[in-house]
Amino acid sequence: MEIVNKTGKEQMHGETNTGAAADQQIKQLQERVHALEQMNLEKNKLLSIVSHDLRSPIDSIKSYLELLAENVLTSEERAQVEGQLAEQTRYTSDLLTNMLSWVKSQMGGVTVNLVPVKVKEVVDLIAGNKLTSVARKGIKLTYSINSSLEVIADFDMLKIVLRNLVNNAIKFTKPGGEITIKAERKGSEVTISVTDTGIGIPADKQEEIFSTKIHSTYGTDNEKGIGLGLVMCREFMHYQNGKIGFESTENVGTRFYIVLPSTLR
Repeated sequence: MEIVNKTGKEQMHGETNTGAAADQQIKQLQERVHALEQMNLEKNKLLSIVSHDLRSPIDSIKSYLELLAENVLTSEERAQVEGQLAEQTRYTSDLLTNMLSWVKSQMGGVTVNLVPVKVKEVVDLIAGNKLTSVARKGIKLTYSINSSLEVIADFDMLKIVLRNLVNNAIKFTKPGGEITIKAERKGSEVTISVTDTGIGIPADKQEEIFSTKIHSTYGTDNEKGIGLGLVMCREFMHYQNGKIGFESTENVGTRFYIVLPSTLR
C-alpha cells in the first residue's frame, strides 16, 4: 500500500509539472502572437504614412507639368515652377529611397556588409548633394572631419542614416541658420553628430521621435517629411551594431548623433 500511495503522489506531481509547463508555453505563445500583431499594426501604419506622403508630391509634379505643357506661363513663372518641380522631384526621390530600403529590410532581404568606412567620404557625398537645398534656404553647412577616421559600418546604410539626419536638419532650420557635422573617436567608438540651430523638437514629442506614433510635420519653409526616416535610421543603426540618439531644445536647436565601432581598438 505504501508503494502504491507513493507512486500516486509522484504521478500527481508529474502531472502538475506537465500542466505548469503547458501553461507556460501557452503564455509564451500568446505573448508572441501579441508582439506579431503589434508589429503588423506598426507596419500598416508606416505604409499608410508613406502612401499619403508619396501621393502629395506626385500630385504636385503632375500639376506643375500640366501647367508647363499648356504654355500659359511667363518666363518668370516658368522658372519658379521649374524650381518647385526640381524640389518636389528631389523630395520624391528621397522618399522612394527610404521606402524601398525599409521594405527590403522588413522582408528579410536586407544584407549588412560591415567593412571599414572612411567617415569623411560619406559626409562629402551627402554634403555635396545638399548644396542646392542649403543654398536655397540660406543655411550654412559646415564640417571638418579627419580624413583617416574610419568606422566599421555598412557604407550604404550609413549613407542613408546620415542623409536622413541632414535632411531633417535642413528641414527644421530657418534661413540664416547653421548645420554642423562632426565626428570624433572616443576609445573603441566613433560618434558622428549633426547639429542644427533650428526650431528644436517639442518636449512632448521627444519620447516618440523614433516610433511610428510620430506624425509627419512641415519644416520652416513648408517642406514635407521624408516618411519612415528616423524609424529606419534606428533599425539601420541596430543592424550595424551602432546606436542613435539626440538632444534638443525648442527654439534653440537639435543635435542627432550616431555611435559606431571604430576600426582602431
